[in-house]
Amino acid sequence: MIERNGMEWPDFLENWRKLGFNTVSSFPRFWNAKSDGPYKEYLDASRKAGFKVIMNDSAFHEMMRGHKAGSEIFCQIPGETNKILCPSYRGPYYEKEMERVARCVREGKPDYVFYDIECWHHSAAGASKCTRCQEALKKSGKSMNEFLLDCGSETMRDLDAAVKAGAEQIGIPVPVQGSYNRHGLKPLYGIEDFWRIYPAYISMAQPSLYVAGRARDVHDSIRGNHKLLKNKQIIPWLTAGTYGEFESYKLEQMVLETLLNGARGITYYAYGDFTDSPLDFYYHAKALAQIRPYESLIADGEVLEPTGTNKEMLYSGVKKDGKMLLLVGNYFNATEKTVMKLPFAKVTGITDLRSGEKVDGAPGFEFEVPKSDIRLFYITGQ
Repeated sequence: MIERNGMEWPDFLENWRKLGFNTVSSFPRFWNAKSDGPYKEYLDASRKAGFKVIMNDSAFHEMMRGHKAGSEIFCQIPGETNKILCPSYRGPYYEKEMERVARCVREGKPDYVFYDIECWHHSAAGASKCTRCQEALKKSGKSMNEFLLDCGSETMRDLDAAVKAGAEQIGIPVPVQGSYNRHGLKPLYGIEDFWRIYPAYISMAQPSLYVAGRARDVHDSIRGNHKLLKNKQIIPWLTAGTYGEFESYKLEQMVLETLLNGARGITYYAYGDFTDSPLDFYYHAKALAQIRPYESLIADGEVLEPTGTNKEMLYSGVKKDGKMLLLVGNYFNATEKTVMKLPFAKVTGITDLRSGEKVDGAPGFEFEVPKSDIRLFYITGQ
């Protein structure tokens, strides 16, 4: 979401908070002398209103901008001109790119930096013929695979150093960094290995979940990453329509599956996918409104793996002391009835958070989940 989207929205900051968002998005890499003044004022107003700022940056894509095939930044392949970004290039344009990132941090003063870097997918093919890569590979004494992964780690190391330098130069805390689609379940992405760059250079896992509303995929990805990381440093990229439009009500399911399976938050791509229907905003806000009173439980609670008699449903939960949130999804149109054994010797209360009604949970917790729908409960016990 570019700055202009927020600046043109009447009473934006007040309404943005009502929708459940606590950050605003910025793109300092696109600023110029005519735009940076109003954009900085917009971000200053956002900070004063209590919002954090995300700097979105597509590092190395910016370095490639304007370069023609055969440029020194691309793989040096005898007899060929190409636009494959060279993984071992560390020349003046690379240094300029690090300076650009530091400048963007100085200008934008972000709390978070979210990278979207998708320019390394053809690096292995290019490096196999690139004279520069072959020379560096020989010096390394490593296999091509290890050499490329080292190159990927170096690029993230240098970006991290640039962000830290920019923050230090203006005296702000170092922004928290994450990178699109880098996560533990699928650790290899281009020339990067997630476990080599996390937590050294990025602070979280950010799985891409452009899954056309399939809540099961969200459930599996977040829970799997939580198990691997053993923490909640997970902020997935969800969507309201990228790679396939879907019914708006599924946003509620995706948000809840994310937060009840071990993530610390969510981010979205892209704003334009929300503008085709107000229902996208509605179901996003509905999900957050239901769990807002239990934010500390979600943040600090143990991620459970509950189950019930109906094995075709998905069960998610978090628990701390005598409090628990339970989400049950009937995403595959299974028989609607299930029975659960709750993790308490004595259940003292069950509230259906979508209706606000009290529910009987003794002696066994038996309930129905309508087809393609969910149930969300707050449970207390001893």
